[in-house]
Amino acid sequence: MITNTCSKETAAYILGDKISEMRMDLERAELIMQEVTEEFFAKCNPQDKDDRYRICYEFNRYGVYTDIVSDYLFKIRKELDTLYETQKAYSPVVE
Repeated sequence: MITNTCSKETAAYILGDKISEMRMDLERAELIMQEVTEEFFAKCNPQDKDDRYRICYEFNRYGVYTDIVSDYLFKIRKELDTLYETQKAYSPVVE
C-alpha cells in the first residue's frame, strides 16, 4: 500500500489501478445480474406448470451466477474499505 515516502504520482497510479479493477469487477457483476434478471426471473412464471420444471432445472446454474456476483461485490467492498482506511490515515478529516 502507499507509504509516507510515496510520491503523489505513484499514489495516483496505484489509486487509478485500484479504481480500474473495481470498475471492471462491478461491470462483470452488473452483466451477470442482467443475465439472471432477463433470462431467469423475467422469463419464469412459477404459476405456469411448464415453467416450474425450467425453474428447478435452471435454479442451480443461476445460483452459481449469483455466487459469482456476491464474490465480485465482496471484493469491491474489501478494496473500498482498504482505500477508505488509507485515505483516513492520510486525511484525518474523513468521516
